[in-house]
Amino acid sequence: MIFLLLSFLSLSEAGQSCSSCKVALTSYQVWVNSDKNTNRLTNFINYICSETWAPNNCFPFLSSILPELNQAIQQRIMNPDRFCSLINACDTPVYTKENFTAWEESIMQGASEYFEPTTGESYFNFVQLSDIHLDMKYVEGSSYTCLSPPCCRGSSSSTTSCGKWGNYNCDLPQGTLDNVVTFLAAQNLDFIIWTGDTAAHDISLSKDEKLNSIKSVTNLLWSKFNNIVPVYPIFGNEECYLDHQYNFIGTNWLSSGVATLWKSWIGQTAATNLQNYGRYSLIHRNTNLKIVAINTLACDMNNFWLLSNATDPGNNLEFLRSELSNAEANNQYVYIIGHIPPASDTCMTLWSKHYQVLIRRYANIIRGQFFGHTHNDEFRISRAQDGTPIGLQFFAPSLDPLYYHNPSFRIYTADYLSKSMINYKQYRMDLTDDTPSFYEAYEFKDYYLVNNMFPGTIEKLINGMKNQEMIMMKYLTNKFTASPATPVGCDEECLSDTYCEMAYDRPDTIRKCKGLLQSPVEMILEYAYGSWIYKS
Repeated sequence: MIFLLLSFLSLSEAGQSCSSCKVALTSYQVWVNSDKNTNRLTNFINYICSETWAPNNCFPFLSSILPELNQAIQQRIMNPDRFCSLINACDTPVYTKENFTAWEESIMQGASEYFEPTTGESYFNFVQLSDIHLDMKYVEGSSYTCLSPPCCRGSSSSTTSCGKWGNYNCDLPQGTLDNVVTFLAAQNLDFIIWTGDTAAHDISLSKDEKLNSIKSVTNLLWSKFNNIVPVYPIFGNEECYLDHQYNFIGTNWLSSGVATLWKSWIGQTAATNLQNYGRYSLIHRNTNLKIVAINTLACDMNNFWLLSNATDPGNNLEFLRSELSNAEANNQYVYIIGHIPPASDTCMTLWSKHYQVLIRRYANIIRGQFFGHTHNDEFRISRAQDGTPIGLQFFAPSLDPLYYHNPSFRIYTADYLSKSMINYKQYRMDLTDDTPSFYEAYEFKDYYLVNNMFPGTIEKLINGMKNQEMIMMKYLTNKFTASPATPVGCDEECLSDTYCEMAYDRPDTIRKCKGLLQSPVEMILEYAYGSWIYKS
């Protein structure tokens, strides 16, 4: 087909090359999508999955992912308008590479110097739940050893039996989630943020099963809180079918499904935005606090649908810019919630760079950035162009115990006047105890011996950790939720690397601080997604 395309171009007169190119590309797409080629792809998948080394879930995985990859490539690389323009066969439309510096300068217009907020005497509390990974197939007493976690699903075992509350080799049982929600129902809360990854780590789950996991947690929270304590949720990568695969083009089954489930909490307008675009904003009732829930699958380099368009997928960042601009004009403060942290090494660098510019521009109204995904208890410092600390990304640890994490949730205390963070209490359940129960693991200010949670104060804290193993181990104990995965010590390299992770909020600046290069796989993926291109 490439030969056919080139033939069209070489045989066409100059005035006809555009139409000839588009005819060739359209013919190519018809050929690719023909029954004969579909059968070839199915035969290829059958051949690969019949090999002895192929995993059990080989066929359902490849039969889903390969057609999606093919469609994504057609939507972008083999799109007639785009391809024929890029090889100069057509004069229109024009595809132009973004000038990031010019965009940054336009965004930063009107920015004021960052200042620490003034706090009052009135406070409010809210909860962050993240990475629940509810396993609706969990069986107490079954074996926690299996070929492919999550385990705790098979027959009973007398020597490797899963406990009532969970196991480090398994996803979360229903009873542990019930325990958390019952505890929270007794607290004085203004609202709950729920930052995604609700389904179990099970590639065989269908769309309906993933949505049922979300529905189960939604119903549980509604039964305890109704709309008296509203819940502000956003989905993560595990709810997608397949994991990480979210198509921003057209109607998406996941965002449509959760919009219906969550409408009673977030309202009709936000639910419509969630259904159509996978993100939303709202004003927390009777306050000047705006919640902006962004769809971070737009930056997920494991989301291969981005091959069809990696230029601000779903207009998430343009949406965020608009919401921040409106909040600034209306004297509102903003909490940004999402699943994958922009500082994560799985978030595409170019997307993260754009996000960071927005944080810099609106630092004086952004009072919190709340994410999950890593399952660890962490934070990152956001900085101005000159390096001044101007904000924090909070990574809440998971409720899910899989991969050696003690089930955890967090209660923040914020200032009613400025909406800035005053403190938080971290709760966890130690699964190594004979009778596990949730307890207050630490209170941030008391544990780290700081007077406030302003970014400048946190920078002084991590500067003190940088060369002090004893202090750094306090942080690492929390990072790994005091589980058996917690390191026993932190040598010079560990001290330096952990400092770099805390000190910056972009994957490329963290790597630079560590003296590392991007991994070959990440480099290939970023290259495949390419620069941001605009059509005119």
